[in-house]
Amino acid sequence: GVTNTTSRFISNDKIAGTCSSSSALSATNFHSSNQAHAPNFVNRTNDKTMNRHRQKRLQRNRESARLSRRRRKHYLEELEERVTSYSESMDAGRREHVTKAVSTICALRDERLKLVERELFSLTARSCMSASP
Repeated sequence: GVTNTTSRFISNDKIAGTCSSSSALSATNFHSSNQAHAPNFVNRTNDKTMNRHRQKRLQRNRESARLSRRRRKHYLEELEERVTSYSESMDAGRREHVTKAVSTICALRDERLKLVERELFSLTARSCMSASP
């Protein structure tokens, strides 16, 4: 019975050893096969993650570009309004200047005409006086 028990233990050990060895082999094969697939899985996961990050970044860039275009459009509209306002102001200033200039020119002309008339009158009066004996 002892031999039988020992052989049973031996055979159990052999079987256990075989099982352990085959389990170890299959575990090693499992891990190595997972390692072979792991980079693909990790790569796919990283690709998906990178793609999501890229899509989010592209979306943020699109939004930023849209806001930038909106700000630029608003800024250009403000500039156009300022140009229009300044142009109208300058036109009004020019009209006012022309009006004053015309008034000044008319006043100076009238003064000059009066002066010439006086001189002419004075010359005429002298000639009339010198002509009379």
